[in-house]
Amino acid sequence: MRFPAADLSVTVRVVTLVTSFVLLALPVAFLWTGEVPPAVAWFVGLMSVLILVGTWSFAPRAYEVDGHGVVVHRGLGCARLPLAEIRGCRVDPSAMERSWRLMGSGGLFGFFGLFRNARLGAFRAFATDPAMAVVIESNGKPWVLTPAEPASLVRKLEESMGQGSH
Repeated sequence: MRFPAADLSVTVRVVTLVTSFVLLALPVAFLWTGEVPPAVAWFVGLMSVLILVGTWSFAPRAYEVDGHGVVVHRGLGCARLPLAEIRGCRVDPSAMERSWRLMGSGGLFGFFGLFRNARLGAFRAFATDPAMAVVIESNGKPWVLTPAEPASLVRKLEESMGQGSH
């Protein structure tokens, strides 16, 4: 069963808007002022577009629970957590509070990558709105997902885990 990602939180929208504006305005300002050689301005513009497109490509779009586990659908590829590695799951709107980003996006199109906080330790996040968080405990690092309907995803995952143990 497929679950769409939650709408972008206000924080993610603001970070995405401000970052996009800065990344796209910088090369325009360089070209306009003439303070920087045109080749440098064009290079900065190309890098800005690559950063935006690349980050957008890894942002979570939807989550899927099937008989094999959980799949995070992103613009570019999927991330998979096998059912055999899942120990439990719960809705936890405070899961990402006071988290440090170790590697990944800290608000541009979402929060995704490797994070750490005191409660979960190191964890993988695929989040668009941390207030909608579902924590999936696994044999490795926990995963934090943010579906539009967290309780429905947890119910479906628990159902799949129950079927897998028979």
